[in-house]
Amino acid sequence: MNSTYDFSLIDIMKICLVRKKIVKSYLTMSDLKNLSKTCKWMKYLVNNEVISKKMVWYSDIPHIKINPPVKGFFKSLEENNLENIVLEKEDKYPVFLKDGKRFNKEIVVIGNCISLSIDNGTRKLNVKDRNIVVSKLSNEINNICHLRSNSTTLRFMEYCFSNDFMIIHLLSYLNHRNVKSIHIPLHSLMFGSQKYIGLKDNIFEGFTKLNELVLFSSPAINAITSFVKNRSIVKHVFKTFSKIKNATIVFKDLGCDYTTITDYIHMILEVAVKYEIKIKWDITSTFEFFNIRNNDNCSIINCNHFPLEKFVSSFSSNIGNFNTFFKIMKSLRNLKNLETLKLRIYFSNFKEQINENCEDVSLKYCNKMKKVILDFKVNLVNDIEQQNEILHNDLEYLSSLMPETVEKLELHNCYSLTKEVTKVINKYMPNIKVIIANNVSYNDYDSLESFKNLQAYISCNNVSIKIPNTVKFLAIGNKKKWCSLNDSPLNKEQLKKYSGRFSKKLSNYKDDYIFFDDIYQWDMYKNLLLNNFIAY
Repeated sequence: MNSTYDFSLIDIMKICLVRKKIVKSYLTMSDLKNLSKTCKWMKYLVNNEVISKKMVWYSDIPHIKINPPVKGFFKSLEENNLENIVLEKEDKYPVFLKDGKRFNKEIVVIGNCISLSIDNGTRKLNVKDRNIVVSKLSNEINNICHLRSNSTTLRFMEYCFSNDFMIIHLLSYLNHRNVKSIHIPLHSLMFGSQKYIGLKDNIFEGFTKLNELVLFSSPAINAITSFVKNRSIVKHVFKTFSKIKNATIVFKDLGCDYTTITDYIHMILEVAVKYEIKIKWDITSTFEFFNIRNNDNCSIINCNHFPLEKFVSSFSSNIGNFNTFFKIMKSLRNLKNLETLKLRIYFSNFKEQINENCEDVSLKYCNKMKKVILDFKVNLVNDIEQQNEILHNDLEYLSSLMPETVEKLELHNCYSLTKEVTKVINKYMPNIKVIIANNVSYNDYDSLESFKNLQAYISCNNVSIKIPNTVKFLAIGNKKKWCSLNDSPLNKEQLKKYSGRFSKKLSNYKDDYIFFDDIYQWDMYKNLLLNNFIAY
């Protein structure tokens, strides 16, 4: 008698031993997240499954070297056949991926980014030879991208690729279904118009989820003595990019080079505004106009470095004294679209230097600010207790200047924080959902209870602290502090407590641990890790 049995995947997954074997041996966190999307039963089964896996951080920088087929030492490139050009690829990711699957490890690519390093041995090329190089190189890059289907950022490294104008041609031939952000060096748009002959109209057609184009500076800009005001190529690229939903251009890491190419940047801004592309400006270094001795009267409002202060979305600065701090904060008040603020502070005792004549430097009207990073660089004095008291006062003062819209707070080098201090922080920033702590310790076990909306706590060091019930994601690293604060990896008692509270656990060989419940939120949690945990 023949009998047949029809089993659905849900039926199979309901079998406890089978489910545990599948989850443990074959599926990554991303696989489980996708599986949980299929139906409510699968979501229930996956979310309630206790999962423990090893994880590995991986910095993904595939390298391609372009070797022209030179047959004779004195032979010019034009006399060689570029059809036989050789591409040497150095890419460890396939082996890394294979080992990860073999040993059931969760591979987390740092930055979730493909950072392409291209060493171009070709020099001057005619259009025909350029097309040959672009065709072969794009095929190789597409193979690299195919293997990294979950990456969300594609970055062309700035140091190795000569003939950078070819990057714009390459983009026309590349495909990736998940890339949301592409980073290219600014000078790839700065060559003469003849370099872009034959450029396709739909440059970004192969990137279906793309919405961000990041333009960054590089040392190569210094080699360009006369910057080409090539409006035609900028218009071509931006016109194509403007067709993308929520198209955004980000200026990043321009540094002091900005002072030498101001006119060029202004032209780019003008074209972007014409095509209604959203513009963001990430200032990640301190410009000369904040040097008090050299540029005392210059501010973000009237300085030609900032033709339109409404573009600035991120600002980072080193602050060595109170006068510099006062001038910077006074200028920042006018940045209505500021989203992220990072201050590295090299002095202390704000209270001592504040007087009645000081203007209000509160940023409460910067109501788009979501993230604040405070990095205290002051050396500890002999009297640690006194130093901590001063630091606590400074932290409370700085918190009082911040808008209520802040949702993410990152603290560096803050010691012996009390619940009284955290209450003050929460008073002025009551909507904090994420705290990132690096070299941070607490005097009171329940200090974090002050943050009523806290959902994620990320610490690069293990400290004894009560984790509020509101926290849904917990990451604890094992980085050693630069001063002795009894730092040690998670002990068995802590590990048992956190493992009992959260159903998902990831750890690495350095004794870094990650805990959470909702597999559906894995991408969001992974982004928190990539931006705030792995880098330390």
